[in-house]
Amino acid sequence: MLKDHGAKTVVDATFGEGGHGISLAGDGMRVYGLEWDEEMYSNAQKNVTESKTTKNVTLVHANFADLLEVLPS
Repeated sequence: MLKDHGAKTVVDATFGEGGHGISLAGDGMRVYGLEWDEEMYSNAQKNVTESKTTKNVTLVHANFADLLEVLPS
């Protein structure tokens, strides 16, 4: 469980199929999710859309090693 530090934005650099990120987005947080695996990325896109959290989730097909390059400034 994440401790509440008052953050409004979270980066999930290993988004997977989106379980944790979607949950956080459903609670009103802004989530940037990175997923490298093509199949997992495709599943994550579907799961985000079905969860109706698309306005709170930005999903990027990228490796966590590229974190600084893909996040907005």
